[in-house]
Amino acid sequence: VSLGGSYLDSSDPAVSGWTFVGGAGVSMRFDRAQFAVRYERSRYQALVLGRNQTVDLVYASFGRTLTRRLYLAGYGYYRNARDPVSDLYSYDSATAGASLTARIKKRGGAGLSYSFQHFGTRGFPYADRSLLSVFLSYTRVGK
Repeated sequence: VSLGGSYLDSSDPAVSGWTFVGGAGVSMRFDRAQFAVRYERSRYQALVLGRNQTVDLVYASFGRTLTRRLYLAGYGYYRNARDPVSDLYSYDSATAGASLTARIKKRGGAGLSYSFQHFGTRGFPYADRSLLSVFLSYTRVGK
């Protein structure tokens, strides 16, 4: 848990003032599964454009060992960024994904991963995309 406040002094009264910042999260690990969730609120000020945004972020992940060689994982997050002066600089983004990994012998692995991403701002069409990946891995621990 982290709690705090952010003060911004500006000539624009819509931007000036205090904003709550911080977050909280929890993660749990079980014999064959793990779970995590987190909420965070922060303030961001862009130096180039001089815009101010308050950002809310929610994240969750889950993983489960299905068998000795199969592992399933999923995750998702949602981000809401708001500019108090103009909706043009406010946006929402979200991602959700899952992967299935199979262990090959002691150090190898192969898997399939899928993710969906969404981006939207008021007054413009939403942008969505999907990504499907196939991967191979090899792990070696250095001593």
